[in-house]
Amino acid sequence: RDGLPPVRSAKFLPPRPALRIVDRPRLIDGVSRGVSTAPITLICAPAGSGKTILAAAWAVAQTQTPPASWLTLDDGDNRLGVFWSHVLDSLARTSALSSSAIRPTNPDTVDPSFIESLAVELSTRPDPVILVLDEAEHLKSQQIAEQLDILLRNAGPWFRLVVATRSDPVLPLHRYRLEGT
Repeated sequence: RDGLPPVRSAKFLPPRPALRIVDRPRLIDGVSRGVSTAPITLICAPAGSGKTILAAAWAVAQTQTPPASWLTLDDGDNRLGVFWSHVLDSLARTSALSSSAIRPTNPDTVDPSFIESLAVELSTRPDPVILVLDEAEHLKSQQIAEQLDILLRNAGPWFRLVVATRSDPVLPLHRYRLEGT
């Protein structure tokens, strides 16, 4: 599986359904339209409604290079250094980012220049970079939300974030909606 323990490796892979699922081309097209036109695409619905399956089906169906990077979040991802290390691991798995990118060294903090350097590196990519954050309801850190917002605003026109969650994330959604992004 890439040398990571199976549980950790699963954080970076879209889940495969155990049973055959009903194709939902209209919903997959909706996610594709959102990703192609705006920096953030939000898939928000109650538990069991199929958010993860939709995001995974979309990620598998899309044909761009590099493919979408996937990160399934849990409560442990609310620590700044842990969250951003997992983001870097996810992006490196799809070659959207160099595996030698500067990494946070403290699980609880990141240097403010880290987000800026990540944004610069993503903005120089010739291809779109898509990061899927699944189970984003676990993300409750206001600092992480602020840093994600900075990244979204500064990573260039090709960085896209897909957020699958049971409830609105702590991101400034009101501002994104007003801006049409």
